[in-house]
Amino acid sequence: MKNNNKPRLDTYETHYDADLVVANKYVKLEELQKLYRYVSDKELDEEAVDGAATTNICRRKSDNKLTMLVYLAEKQLYKAPDKFLYRMNTAAHEAAHVCFDIYDYCGVLVEPQNQEHTTYFIGYLTECIMKTMLNK
Repeated sequence: MKNNNKPRLDTYETHYDADLVVANKYVKLEELQKLYRYVSDKELDEEAVDGAATTNICRRKSDNKLTMLVYLAEKQLYKAPDKFLYRMNTAAHEAAHVCFDIYDYCGVLVEPQNQEHTTYFIGYLTECIMKTMLNK
């Protein structure tokens, strides 16, 4: 795994009218504030980058597109006995937030008896988040 300590801000398209943007811990809040705002129209604040990882429902300032912003602070990574598994857990956790936030915002009904679409979507989102985490 590469560890180049460089900012990464990766955009991934979804099949909904929303993008997934994943930022690593080297991206500063000020840079995110130039590009995104909360969906409520408030400016991003410290809560957007607080914790081990965060998911924020935002709008891109350039075109007002709905954007799910995942910030990967990885504050507890140094304590993890297995860093890869810690990252997998974090990626899956944030992917589920992204999935359900998109579904909620777009009015998509989650149906326990029809799980395939949701599980494939969470898998895709997890893969995207892991790509940024692993610098791929």
